[in-house]
Amino acid sequence: MENLYSRLLDLLGKRYTDPIFPQFIADIGEQPDDCNWSDPVLFNKFDTPLVFYKSGHFSLRFRYGVAHHIVASINTPMIRSGEVRPFEGLPAGIVASDSRSEIEAKLKTKPFSSTEGRYDAYYIEPYVLTFNFENERLFFFEIEFRP
Repeated sequence: MENLYSRLLDLLGKRYTDPIFPQFIADIGEQPDDCNWSDPVLFNKFDTPLVFYKSGHFSLRFRYGVAHHIVASINTPMIRSGEVRPFEGLPAGIVASDSRSEIEAKLKTKPFSSTEGRYDAYYIEPYVLTFNFENERLFFFEIEFRP
């Protein structure tokens, strides 16, 4: 799907009952496993993840019925084995092979939190973008909605 990143940003902060979700599901052509959109018990928990595979491996997480967090796989063992496709379409033209310094340059800001060799987190209002590394390679990417 073109512009998957921006489409995912549009979902964050919305309740699971918002019509944006069925449209998103139709557009990507994939219904997440074990998902009944009309089940308030499923969505009104502290943490409900919906996992997608076809458009790149990512999970959309709901907290008490509101989409708040996305975790996207970039270079995990499942991707290296060819089991699933990597998430593509990272912000600011970032690609899986970018180093930490290249990511910082592309985002044009410094991380507000960083652990050497593990992760860099950037606040780009109203989101926190976290780039997680394994052996200096981008491993997975997270977006969290923080209004």
